[in-house]
Order: sequence, then structure tokens, then C-alpha cells
Amino acid sequence: MKLLNVHPLTTLLSVSAIPGYDSVRAGMFVAKATYRVVDGQAELETQKPAPILIKDTPVLCEDVLLGELPRDDMLRSDPAFEVILLGRAHASRGTPCAQMKVALGVGAVRRELLVMGDRTWTKTLFGRRIEPPLPFTSMPLAWERAFGGSAVVEIDRESFVDVCDVRNAVGRGFDPAPDAKGLAKHLKSPKPYPIFSPDRILPNVEFPAQAIRAWEDRPEPACWATVPMTSAIHALRMPVAPGKAEAGPGLFHRAHPDWVLPQLPPASSQVTVDGVTPDGRWSFTLPTLQVWLDVLAGGREQHIQALPQMLVLLPEERTFQLVYRGFFTVPPPGGEPRAARVRLAEGWGPG
Repeated sequence: MKLLNVHPLTTLLSVSAIPGYDSVRAGMFVAKATYRVVDGQAELETQKPAPILIKDTPVLCEDVLLGELPRDDMLRSDPAFEVILLGRAHASRGTPCAQMKVALGVGAVRRELLVMGDRTWTKTLFGRRIEPPLPFTSMPLAWERAFGGSAVVEIDRESFVDVCDVRNAVGRGFDPAPDAKGLAKHLKSPKPYPIFSPDRILPNVEFPAQAIRAWEDRPEPACWATVPMTSAIHALRMPVAPGKAEAGPGLFHRAHPDWVLPQLPPASSQVTVDGVTPDGRWSFTLPTLQVWLDVLAGGREQHIQALPQMLVLLPEERTFQLVYRGFFTVPPPGGEPRAARVRLAEGWGPG
């Protein structure tokens, strides 16, 4: 694995042996372009381009976790285009509000999130009701604020078990009662077990069509940040391909399923995000940049195009990243000259 700094990109080139195939080596080329949005125009960041990551890296804003930048060296060859948002909701003009919407559009695709202040359940004579949300000026759009969560359950004297929403163990709103009671029944726990805290803080971020109304509701966690590797969302979207032994391409997707687009958006598509900056709207046009790797090995030259596969939005910094990946094969070293050169061109998509 080799890291190359190619102004104004950061790149990674890796060539490795394929088990069982002595006559060929597999190569992966990753490039990352960092852009800064100035007056609505996307400009290449030439002073501090983001590095290629080989592990997930936390993103903090004012000591608050917004999520993680995903590692870039994931082998993914399907045509999907992923979009990840690591940011906060901002009340309009800094005026505290109890509820607002955040919207993200990429080309013709548009999605929304419903963002609310902190809320709790109140017990009444007729059941439970949700208290009005408290006002806020900013809210992290992180998995910690989406539906989910975990709880410690005492199933017998000084015997504790952790239960969680496997889709999002770090979230809020999860009801441990069904899992706790099922576990206690299976283990034949004596009364008064299981014992667990009855307190439930509701999520701050939901999908508008799945907003919680009743105590029993278990909506899909609403978050456009990088899906943690520990989330069961990955297991739900990587079925084994029919007639094959390997998992499908969803194995290496890191965006929320809503933002795994089946193909590249059209060239020069408009990206618009409402509600993630104090001034309300953040928008730009996707830049048209092609990234190529010219490889000389085994006496022949190859021209490999690294295609854009992921858009990572960082509105707090007014920056975004485009991650390009390409794959190729070369013969093993045989003493002949071997070289690789990165080349940039104007364009978008396969060229």
C-alpha cells in the first residue's frame, strides 16, 4: 500500500497478490478531492486537502461528535454513488425553535429530516403522551440523536445483561421492555425481575413520515452520517447474490440506505442542503473532474479511470469531499520497468 500526494488530490495505490492466482496481481487506486464552497462556488482545497483514511475517523464540532469520516480503502466496484452528511441543524437566523426540517437534494433526489428539541414521555390517566419539545438553536445530526439506544437489564440478583436496538445502539428512544421480558422468560427469572430503568428520552431526529406518535413505535433510525460498522443496517442490505457464495455489493456501502443512489447523478448536478448552516441554505454544483491512473507493467500500459463513488458533506467547515476508486490487474514483478502516473481531466463519470 502506498500513499501519494498528488496536488491537489490525496491518493492511495495498492497492489497485492490474489490467493490462488500466481500470474496476476490486483490493484486498487483511491483518490480524494477536497473542495471548499465560497460564495456558492466549489473550489479545490489546495492548502489542506483531506488525507486518505484507512480507518473511520471521528468528526467533532465544539466537542460534539457529528459522526465519523468513513475509511476510503473499501473495495467497492458497483456503480452506486453514496452521499454522507456530517453536520448540525441550525435554527433560522439563530432564533431558538422547537422543530424544523433539514432537506438534502442531489440532482433530482431530495430527502428530508424532522429535527426537534429534547422531549420526554409523560404518564397520564389515559396512557403516555409526548411532552412538547424544548427550543434549540443547533442540533447534531448524529446517530446519537436518532432512534435507537441500549439499556442494562438486571435479570436476577446482581446478574446484568445489555440489550439494544441492533440498528443503532447509541441512539435514544429504544424500549428495552420486550427484549428484557423475553430474556427473563427464557431464563426463568424470579420476580420482580427483569428490572430496568423506565426512562426513555425521545430521538431528536426522525423521518417526517415515521415520526413517533405512540409508545410502541419503533421507526427506522433517521441519520445521514456514516453508518457505523457495528450497525445491523449493514446486515440488512448485503444479501448473498443469487447462485453465488459471496455477499452482494451492499457489504461495503457506508451511507444510509436512503443515500445510496443506484448510479452517478448527472454531470454538474446541484447539491442543496437546507437547515445545516446559520444562513439557512448551503448549495453548490458538483464539480466535473475525472481522475485517471496510467500504469506501465509487464510491458503494457493501462489507463484506469477512478470513478466518483462517494460525496461527503461537511457544512460546518463549508467543505466537501469526493472519493474516487478504480481497480485493475497487473502481472507480478518480472524485472521490467513498472510505473504509475495520476492524470486529471475535465469530465464526469465514465470517459
